[in-house]
Amino acid sequence: MRLLTKTKLLAIFLLLPLFVIAQDSSDQQQSNPKTILVQSLKNWVFDNEGIEPDNTTVYAGDRRFRVPVCQDNYIFEYAFGTSNTVSIKCESTGWTSTVRIEKQIISQIYVYDRDITKGSIISSEDLRQVQIVDSLLTNLTTNQSDISDFLGKYVRIDVNEGQHVDPRHFDEEFTVYKLNRDLTQGSVLEKAFLVPVNKPISEVTYNERIDLDQLVGAVIKYDLSVDDFLTKSTIGSISTVLIIDRVIEKDQQIDSTNTSILELYDQAPPDSINDYTMVDRASARRRLIPGNILKFSDIVSTPHVQVNTNITLLYKSSILELTTVVLALENGFIGDIIRVRNFESGEELNATVTGVSIVEISR
Repeated sequence: MRLLTKTKLLAIFLLLPLFVIAQDSSDQQQSNPKTILVQSLKNWVFDNEGIEPDNTTVYAGDRRFRVPVCQDNYIFEYAFGTSNTVSIKCESTGWTSTVRIEKQIISQIYVYDRDITKGSIISSEDLRQVQIVDSLLTNLTTNQSDISDFLGKYVRIDVNEGQHVDPRHFDEEFTVYKLNRDLTQGSVLEKAFLVPVNKPISEVTYNERIDLDQLVGAVIKYDLSVDDFLTKSTIGSISTVLIIDRVIEKDQQIDSTNTSILELYDQAPPDSINDYTMVDRASARRRLIPGNILKFSDIVSTPHVQVNTNITLLYKSSILELTTVVLALENGFIGDIIRVRNFESGEELNATVTGVSIVEISR
């Protein structure tokens, strides 16, 4: 073994104090109250939010921020309703303070893998996933990790390669329906006749926004061909109306000689009459023209019993049935109860209208 020279021994002797000083400095750094506080706070954030200590920044570098030695563990709580400010308490000394922190997390986001034009449908080949350091303070809306959130959606604006994928870039979809066969007017739609087609909602007119439940069972208003799209104006329901066949003069009675029943492949207009029972003893309020739908506003109904006319009163009991003539004091339709007067006694009675100029009293 070679003996150390005097020069080398002298160098070791001179460096030894520097090593001791450096070691002491490292120990002091590790036991510095502020350093202990910062590391404890980072560990607390990790325990609560799973954010690695290296990704949490504690703003405690100001020299005026003095931390006394704490014999106990620090108590941390988020302050002021935010997760970026923490209150600190040391119970052994009663010392309290607040400090601001910033947390950095690694986010998985999607970006566009190419330039895409408005109206295109997104597929998995159009996107790629990248990692970014995302500060919670920025609150990015693009922090999406599920690719299914975007696939099959329509882009409503032009987007560029590398641009963050944002849900606001997409149009909602609406399902419209077209025919897979020719149909004639009056055909009833079945589910088997329909082909669903997804379109961006911005391209779907109000007239096309029909649910499947509204289509099935509806009636085709006019002839349609295969691949024709169904709209609110192409479908309806079968309804009946009375149509005027010939000129009806004012006060002329309305019946089957001057009207007929017509089937409509749509909803009947308001106020329309759809049954002959609705025009019993009715006459025209004004001159009516052929081809028009008959409405209640076109007719005047004559009461089955008219006021101040002589009518027949039928009296019925379990042992007796009488018929007499009385004076009607009110108008009345079948089922109405009206007042009548007996000619012989002058007595007023209540009777039920049962027919034209006929009333009845039962006991």
